[in-house]
Amino acid sequence: MTEAIIYIPEGIEDVGYKTRDSVGYDICSIETVKIPPKTSKLIDTGAIVKLNRRDIFPAVFVRSSLPVKKNLIMLNSVGIIDLDYCGKEDSIKLNLYNIGEKEVVIKKGERIGQIIFLKFEKPEIKKVSNIKIFNKNSRGGFGSTD
Repeated sequence: MTEAIIYIPEGIEDVGYKTRDSVGYDICSIETVKIPPKTSKLIDTGAIVKLNRRDIFPAVFVRSSLPVKKNLIMLNSVGIIDLDYCGKEDSIKLNLYNIGEKEVVIKKGERIGQIIFLKFEKPEIKKVSNIKIFNKNSRGGFGSTD
């Protein structure tokens, strides 16, 4: 059985799976932050995740309501949390960007992100120096299918 150990700082209460069928584990800001228009801020959730398996990793997504309700997007779209990013200094942070025209306030304890646990395989990588082996599968490069 997979077990995820999640540290949540004291005083942060509104975390977790919100319904029986929720896929995302909601996490909150640990501070009140103002984000001016057309500006990004790194928001700390204080959450730290440790897994007991090596074929599952946590990924962090912005909550889907943030772009609609607050004009906030996460600049890297998805945060991949490496399995060894689980020490006491390794809290999950979201780089939120205000796409709107007004300052946005994130309050301490406000849900801003969600952790999704994804299965993965780490293949053995074979590096090559001969690019010709890729020619037979070419579609024409980036944007070639419109």
